[in-house]
Amino acid sequence: MHPLLEGLLDLVYPPACVGCRRRTGSSIFCPDCAAKIERLPGTPGGRDFAALLYREPVVSAIHRLKYQGATFVLPVLGGFLNEAFTRLELFRVVDCLVPVPLHPVRFRDRGFNQAELLAREILRHYDFPLLTRVLVRTRHTPSQTRLPEAARRRNVAGAFRVRSASELAGRTCLLVDDVTTTGATLAAARDTLLAAGAAEVLTLALARS
Repeated sequence: MHPLLEGLLDLVYPPACVGCRRRTGSSIFCPDCAAKIERLPGTPGGRDFAALLYREPVVSAIHRLKYQGATFVLPVLGGFLNEAFTRLELFRVVDCLVPVPLHPVRFRDRGFNQAELLAREILRHYDFPLLTRVLVRTRHTPSQTRLPEAARRRNVAGAFRVRSASELAGRTCLLVDDVTTTGATLAAARDTLLAAGAAEVLTLALARS
């Protein structure tokens, strides 16, 4: 079914589960799919965190957001992210949120940065600066999805720069992204922020494969 038609049907009929497409009446996940969602453990005091395991139905929900513009999934996905942010007590140590940026070409194609939208869901509950312009992506890198680990690291090496180092000086930043696999993108972004003067950089992804 065409994505636009699916979106129109969601307005007319009760929502369908983004995992199995069964009509749910109110939630983006049916009970069976919701039961498959696995939260990832984490210990306060670490540096790299993820809220969920990247498998169905989480995969389908993230794909609906990124590739079909299905922003109606944001409150639920953002809820999982905020839950991890709270459980891991990240609110005690960070003083700003930095979404991993898209290259301008990809941003124009998509119309939004999913990492920024997810970060804004955390800020429904907490009052932190959201630094959306301090980190920029300077190279339009190929998708990381099908690349092996070594190629992923080469792919994002030197892909970021900081626009305004003064905004970072002495700060403990939380890098926010939708999905992490090898951590190459987050590592490259972290190194860029640290080199520009950030005191510490932690990372939080919605899902980890």
